[in-house]
Formats: sequence, structure tokens, C-alpha cells
Amino acid sequence: MTPSWAPFGRTGREDDPTPTPMPAAAASHGALPRAPRRSLAVITCMDARIDPLAGFGLALGDAHVLRNAGAEATDDVLRSLRISHDAAGTREVWVVGHTDCLAHGSDDLRVEESLRRSLERITALTLGFRVRTFRYHLGSGWLEELSFPPGSQAAAAD
Repeated sequence: MTPSWAPFGRTGREDDPTPTPMPAAAASHGALPRAPRRSLAVITCMDARIDPLAGFGLALGDAHVLRNAGAEATDDVLRSLRISHDAAGTREVWVVGHTDCLAHGSDDLRVEESLRRSLERITALTLGFRVRTFRYHLGSGWLEELSFPPGSQAAAAD
């Protein structure tokens, strides 16, 4: 049995999807504050090859982590960001796409276009978030920060 990353326990055999609870020592996670220590929310892909804590230099309790196909800032993600901001004081958002993303047809240019759209949608919330965009390179584990000049979102949509 191979353990998956905490706090979600173990997944057991491939043919047995029933999770196995974590040992009692993991119960101490309840002592962490609800608000993320770094006032950070991370939007990333649901790809099973990504461990957002270890891969992005974070520890348990540092950030709210939101995962969906393609790391898109969808309506439900925006709702979660608003709650994170209003209820937990989140001030920064990282949007992290990755290489070889199935949701974007394994096309890195489509990942970049998605990151631009997400940046635009998050900025439109007018909550004052500092928004940073990254591409995670699955082969090397390198987290590359991407910078989009003002107005580049509209140009990218053309």
C-alpha cells in the first residue's frame, strides 16, 4: 500500500477505492488556524501528478488550495476566492498551470491563454488580490513565474 499525500490518507489497493484513515498523529492538523498562514490561495490543476504543497514550496496551513481541470478560474473557483478573502483574509492568489495538461490538449500555449483569462477574471473581482501566474514543469519540478503585460489578456483573446 502506497500512501498518498496528507491530509487525505491512503488510497489502498488500486482495485479498492476505499480510503484508509490517517493515523491519530494527523489529527493534530485541526489545531492549525483556518486562515492560511501566508494569506494565500492557490488555484491549480487536478492532475494527479501535482503535489501542490511540495511542488510549490508550501507547507500544510500555508494556503487555501483550489483544484480543477486546467487550473481555470471558473465561477465556483471565484466564489471560493471571495470566501477565502472575506472569511480568512486571503490577499494573494497564485494561478498555477502546468506542462502536458490534458485539459488543454497538452498544448502549453493553451495553458498560457487560460492563465491570462484566469488573471483577468480574478482581477475583475476587485478584491485587491495580488495575482501571480505560474507554469509548473512536470518533468523538472520547476515553477516558472509568467508575467503578462497590462492589456495582454485582450490581445491574447484575439
